[in-house]
This record gives sequence, C-alpha cells and structure tokens, in this order.
Amino acid sequence: MADIFDDILKHKKNNEPLVLVTVIDKQGEGPQVIGSKMIVCIDRTVKGTVGGGAL
Repeated sequence: MADIFDDILKHKKNNEPLVLVTVIDKQGEGPQVIGSKMIVCIDRTVKGTVGGGAL
C-alpha cells in the first residue's frame, strides 16, 4: 500500500488529478478486503486493485 501513497504524492507534486478508490463494505465472497485501495489517474492508468480483475 505504501506504493499507492507514493504515487499519490507524486501526482500531487505534479498537480495531476487522480481518484482514490477504497473498499468500505463487502457482501459475500471477494478477493479484496475492506480497506483495499487503488488509484485511477487522468490517463486511465491504475495502481492497486479493489477487485479480482478489470473493473
């Protein structure tokens, strides 16, 4: 998870927008746990995951 926060800081320093996605609830089976995070950048690149595959 430290890598995600490093990327957030990098984008903030460059004044580049991004979205931070965090799993806050879960129903049933799933590969990720509550608190899992990913970022989505303006160029649509993704770092981390909140699911088991592409969302």
